[in-house]
This record gives sequence, structure tokens and C-alpha cells, in this order.
Amino acid sequence: MNEELLRLQSVSIFMEGEPVVDDISLTLHAGEMLAIAGESGSGKSTLLRAILGLLPKERATVTGNIFFRGQNLKDCSPRELRRIRGEQIGMIFQHTEEALCPVRTVGSQLYETIAAHRRCTRAKAKQEALKLFDLLRFPDAARIWNSYPFELSGGMNQRVGIALSMLLHPPILLADEPTSALDVTAARQVLRQLLQIRDEQQTAVLLVTHDLGVVRAAADTLLVLKDGRAVEYGPAADVLESPQSDDTKALLQAAPILRRKP
Repeated sequence: MNEELLRLQSVSIFMEGEPVVDDISLTLHAGEMLAIAGESGSGKSTLLRAILGLLPKERATVTGNIFFRGQNLKDCSPRELRRIRGEQIGMIFQHTEEALCPVRTVGSQLYETIAAHRRCTRAKAKQEALKLFDLLRFPDAARIWNSYPFELSGGMNQRVGIALSMLLHPPILLADEPTSALDVTAARQVLRQLLQIRDEQQTAVLLVTHDLGVVRAAADTLLVLKDGRAVEYGPAADVLESPQSDDTKALLQAAPILRRKP
């Protein structure tokens, strides 16, 4: 069995005292794509952000345990969490273009990401980034390095977000609905890249989505949430073929049909 990288034990989340996630447990192994699915407001993105300590401390309370390679992230200092973010656990946001600075080139932001974690010249950072662009089959990689985010399509910005999260080769990627704002063609490209990263580099991917069509195309394991509670958890193929929960059945009925290999 592949190495266990992440374990959540009875994690509950309260926002201003109100429960939004209730008693969630899961494990994530190297090379596994685990999807968290559910309708809007089911707590998917909140759970993802809790893993990296990205929830506002003045509003959010997280109980339970979140282990990364045996280390409880809840016990980490802010400095330790900053080291883990990016270097050990990468994050892909739903709207990457909103996370990128519009007045700085893609290349300068990629260089800053590397330089924040280790000493690196701009020339070396460009070499590493272009190599990654080629690996991810980016068209005209040099042009993308020199482009501003507003000069790229939404789909290409999202693919840049994947590259940004992979620059430091973290063993885990957290992907927060990375295809929901894209058209079908761009969504397939993003899914193809996530599958490529999983298969070629044994990167574990924790994928948040409301779309079970995406799950069918990409996931190994599936956790379905409803109002912050787990209603299904197991091998994705089993859950999709024989759903036990009415909530999962409703999501399946609304899901577009995608092939397993986009």
C-alpha cells in the first residue's frame, strides 16, 4: 500500500459558533485522488482550508486532528505552517486568476514562489518552470512565462495555478473546485493535468467538487458531504455504481457524463 500522507480524525468546524462540518474522518495516500463532493454549502471548501489553517482564526474553531505524515497540523506554529504550505502541501484555488497579481508577469510570480522557500536565481527558476510547463504540455511555454494573467484565458490561468502549486513538488495537492468556472474543453485539460501529476509523480490529490461527472472521470476515492456530514465514503467506482444515500443519488442524476480519461 502507498504511504499514508494525510489523515483527518473526527474533524468538526464551527464558524462563529455554528457547526459547518461535523465529525469528518478520511485518509489520503501517495498517488491517490480523493474527491470530496456535495452541493454548494456542504462544507467542502471549508474542510480543505482547515487542513492548511487558512480559516479566519477569529471566526473559526476546528476540533479533531489533522495529521500530515504523522505530524498534527493543528499543533504547528504559524512559521511551521508557512513552511508546509506550498513546499509540502500545494493549493489550487477555484479562480486562480484572482490569486495571481494582475500587474506582474506569470514568470515573476513563479520565481517568487520558489524564492520564498529556498535560494534560487531567477534564471534557475525560469529553467525549472519551463521544464514543468513542458511536462504539463503547455503550448508556447516561454510566452506564458512572460505573460500577464489578464493576457491568458481562464483555462490557461487555471493550468498556471497547477504549475504554481507543483513548482516545489509537494507530495499533496489540495484542489478547490479547479474546473467549476471553466468550459468543457478547459475543464478536461485541467483534469488531464491532475491525472498526469498523480500518475507520473505519485502526487496525492484531494479534490473538492460539486460535480460527480468530474469524480467519475478522475477520482479513486469519494467522500460525499451533505450539510457538513459524511453520507458516503469509499472507492469512487463503488459509490457511483451502488450509492446508498439519497443525496448521492441526487448528485448523480444531476452530473454530466464524462469519460474516465478526459
